[in-house]
Amino acid sequence: MEVEIIGGMPGAPPAVGQTIHCTQPVVTGGIGPFQFDYGWSENNAIIFEQRFLSNDFVLLEEDAGKIFACIVSVSDKGNPGSMAIQVKSNSVGPILPAS
Repeated sequence: MEVEIIGGMPGAPPAVGQTIHCTQPVVTGGIGPFQFDYGWSENNAIIFEQRFLSNDFVLLEEDAGKIFACIVSVSDKGNPGSMAIQVKSNSVGPILPAS
């Protein structure tokens, strides 16, 4: 099973109040169905807070100046012996303050 995020994050830094979104990765090989678990990282560390454990989230004032990347863990539910594969998007930011 191979996994790739195509499209990635937007090129221009988003601002507080906007929503950033992570695309669903393209999976080749495997049996399926596939499970996609999303998280966001800052400085390569996953943030284990509820609002960061989705494929998108709204940027708050506290996010201004930070740089985020999306991390997706993909599991092949049709092949219980397989291991999950993680892929990371390109980084987005620094997040701009609200205008």
